[in-house]
Amino acid sequence: MTRSLLILDEPTKGFDPVNRKLLMDIIEDQKRAGATVLMVTHQMEEVERLCDRIVLLKNGEAEAYGTVEDVQDQYGGTVVRVRYTGEIPESPHYTVTLRESSYAELTVTGPIDEAVILRELMDAEVSVREFTAGRPSLDDIFVAVYGDQNAADQNAGAAAGGRNGTAGE
Repeated sequence: MTRSLLILDEPTKGFDPVNRKLLMDIIEDQKRAGATVLMVTHQMEEVERLCDRIVLLKNGEAEAYGTVEDVQDQYGGTVVRVRYTGEIPESPHYTVTLRESSYAELTVTGPIDEAVILRELMDAEVSVREFTAGRPSLDDIFVAVYGDQNAADQNAGAAAGGRNGTAGE
Protein backbone atom coordinates (compact mmCIF):
# COMPACT_ATOMS: atom_id res chain seq x y z
CA MET A 1 0.00 0.00 0.00
CA THR A 2 1.45 3.37 -1.01
CA ARG A 3 1.19 6.20 1.48
CA SER A 4 0.74 9.74 0.23
CA LEU A 5 2.27 11.36 3.33
CA LEU A 6 5.17 10.10 5.44
CA ILE A 7 5.99 11.95 8.67
CA LEU A 8 9.36 10.82 10.02
CA ASP A 9 11.10 11.97 13.20
CA GLU A 10 14.81 11.07 13.22
CA PRO A 11 14.07 7.96 11.13
CA THR A 12 17.61 6.52 11.15
CA LYS A 13 18.60 7.32 14.72
CA GLY A 14 20.40 4.33 16.20
CA PHE A 15 20.63 2.41 12.92
CA ASP A 16 23.83 0.73 11.78
CA PRO A 17 25.12 1.84 8.35
CA VAL A 18 23.59 -1.11 6.46
CA ASN A 19 20.08 -0.68 7.86
CA ARG A 20 20.34 3.10 7.63
CA LYS A 21 21.04 2.80 3.88
CA LEU A 22 18.15 0.35 3.47
CA LEU A 23 15.72 2.73 5.17
CA MET A 24 16.98 5.70 3.14
CA ASP A 25 16.45 3.67 -0.04
CA ILE A 26 12.88 2.84 1.03
CA ILE A 27 12.13 6.50 1.79
CA GLU A 28 13.61 7.52 -1.56
CA ASP A 29 11.47 4.89 -3.34
CA GLN A 30 8.33 6.22 -1.61
CA LYS A 31 9.23 9.76 -2.62
CA ARG A 32 9.71 8.70 -6.25
CA ALA A 33 6.30 7.00 -6.11
CA GLY A 34 4.75 10.37 -5.27
CA ALA A 35 4.71 10.40 -1.49
CA THR A 36 5.25 13.65 0.38
CA VAL A 37 7.94 13.16 3.01
CA LEU A 38 8.11 15.41 6.07
CA MET A 39 11.26 14.53 7.97
CA VAL A 40 12.92 15.87 11.11
CA THR A 41 16.61 14.96 11.29
CA HIS A 42 20.01 16.17 12.40
CA GLN A 43 21.69 14.04 9.70
CA MET A 44 22.46 16.59 7.03
CA GLU A 45 23.52 14.01 4.45
CA GLU A 46 19.98 12.61 4.67
CA VAL A 47 18.63 16.09 3.98
CA GLU A 48 20.94 16.52 0.97
CA ARG A 49 19.86 13.14 -0.40
CA LEU A 50 16.11 13.27 0.16
CA CYS A 51 14.81 16.79 0.55
CA ASP A 52 13.50 19.15 -2.11
CA ARG A 53 13.02 21.98 0.41
CA ILE A 54 14.47 22.45 3.86
CA VAL A 55 13.96 24.67 6.88
CA LEU A 56 16.43 25.19 9.72
CA LEU A 57 14.62 26.38 12.84
CA LYS A 58 16.38 28.26 15.62
CA ASN A 59 14.48 29.45 18.69
CA GLY A 60 11.18 28.82 16.90
CA GLU A 61 12.11 30.98 13.90
CA ALA A 62 13.02 29.89 10.37
CA GLU A 63 16.73 30.69 10.13
CA ALA A 64 17.05 29.25 6.61
CA TYR A 65 14.43 28.07 4.14
CA GLY A 66 14.47 26.96 0.53
CA THR A 67 15.96 24.32 -1.68
CA VAL A 68 19.27 22.83 -0.58
CA GLU A 69 20.97 25.00 -3.22
CA ASP A 70 19.14 28.15 -2.05
CA VAL A 71 20.25 27.58 1.54
CA GLN A 72 23.82 26.86 0.43
CA ASP A 73 23.80 30.15 -1.50
CA GLN A 74 22.49 32.00 1.58
CA TYR A 75 25.43 30.70 3.61
CA GLY A 76 28.43 31.28 1.42
CA GLY A 77 27.89 30.34 -2.21
CA THR A 78 31.25 28.85 -3.22
CA VAL A 79 33.86 27.23 -1.00
CA VAL A 80 37.28 26.30 -2.35
CA ARG A 81 38.99 23.40 -0.58
CA VAL A 82 42.77 23.33 -0.98
CA ARG A 83 45.48 20.84 0.03
CA TYR A 84 48.77 22.68 -0.16
CA THR A 85 52.21 23.52 1.19
CA GLY A 86 53.33 27.10 1.70
CA GLU A 87 51.42 30.13 2.97
CA ILE A 88 47.93 31.05 1.76
CA PRO A 89 48.08 34.79 0.98
CA GLU A 90 45.38 37.31 1.86
CA SER A 91 43.12 38.18 -1.05
CA PRO A 92 40.10 40.33 -1.82
CA HIS A 93 38.66 37.31 -3.67
CA TYR A 94 38.30 34.98 -0.67
CA THR A 95 38.29 34.67 3.10
CA VAL A 96 40.15 31.80 4.76
CA THR A 97 37.47 30.14 6.89
CA LEU A 98 39.46 27.06 7.91
CA ARG A 99 43.21 26.65 8.04
CA GLU A 100 45.01 23.48 9.10
CA SER A 101 48.62 22.43 8.53
CA SER A 102 48.18 21.49 4.86
CA TYR A 103 44.47 22.08 4.24
CA ALA A 104 42.39 25.24 3.93
CA GLU A 105 38.84 26.22 3.04
CA LEU A 106 38.40 29.54 1.27
CA THR A 107 35.01 31.21 1.02
CA VAL A 108 34.77 33.09 -2.26
CA THR A 109 33.73 36.70 -1.62
CA GLY A 110 32.24 37.60 -4.97
CA PRO A 111 31.48 36.46 -8.48
CA ILE A 112 34.89 35.33 -9.67
CA ASP A 113 36.19 32.37 -11.61
CA GLU A 114 37.91 29.89 -9.31
CA ALA A 115 40.80 29.79 -11.81
CA VAL A 116 41.70 33.34 -10.69
CA ILE A 117 42.05 32.08 -7.12
CA LEU A 118 44.17 29.15 -8.24
CA ARG A 119 46.40 31.53 -10.21
CA GLU A 120 46.76 33.80 -7.13
CA LEU A 121 47.85 30.83 -5.01
CA MET A 122 50.36 29.67 -7.60
CA ASP A 123 51.71 33.22 -8.06
CA ALA A 124 52.26 33.31 -4.28
CA GLU A 125 54.33 30.11 -4.66
CA VAL A 126 51.78 27.96 -2.86
CA SER A 127 52.27 24.34 -3.93
CA VAL A 128 48.69 23.21 -4.63
CA ARG A 129 48.14 19.43 -4.46
CA GLU A 130 44.34 19.51 -4.56
CA PHE A 131 41.92 22.29 -5.49
CA THR A 132 38.16 21.72 -5.37
CA ALA A 133 35.42 24.32 -5.66
CA GLY A 134 31.91 23.56 -4.43
CA ARG A 135 29.10 24.69 -2.21
CA PRO A 136 29.25 24.69 1.60
CA SER A 137 27.96 21.43 3.05
CA LEU A 138 24.75 21.41 5.05
CA ASP A 139 26.86 20.21 8.01
CA ASP A 140 28.88 23.45 7.76
CA ILE A 141 25.68 25.48 7.50
CA PHE A 142 24.16 23.66 10.48
CA VAL A 143 27.23 24.58 12.57
CA ALA A 144 27.03 28.19 11.34
CA VAL A 145 23.36 28.42 12.35
CA TYR A 146 23.52 26.62 15.69
CA GLY A 147 27.17 26.87 16.69
CA ASP A 148 26.95 30.36 18.23
CA GLN A 149 23.86 29.39 20.23
CA ASN A 150 25.55 26.25 21.57
CA ALA A 151 28.63 28.27 22.60
CA ALA A 152 26.39 30.87 24.29
CA ASP A 153 24.47 28.13 26.10
CA GLN A 154 27.72 26.54 27.31
CA ASN A 155 29.10 29.89 28.49
CA ALA A 156 25.87 30.67 30.34
CA GLY A 157 25.92 27.23 31.97
CA ALA A 158 29.56 27.59 32.96
CA ALA A 159 28.84 31.03 34.43
CA ALA A 160 26.00 29.47 36.45
CA GLY A 161 28.44 26.96 37.93
CA GLY A 162 27.55 23.93 35.82
CA ARG A 163 30.04 21.42 34.42
CA ASN A 164 30.40 20.95 30.66
CA GLY A 165 28.40 24.12 30.09
CA THR A 166 25.18 22.78 31.62
CA ALA A 167 23.84 24.20 34.85
CA GLY A 168 22.83 21.74 37.51
CA GLU A 169 24.93 18.76 36.47
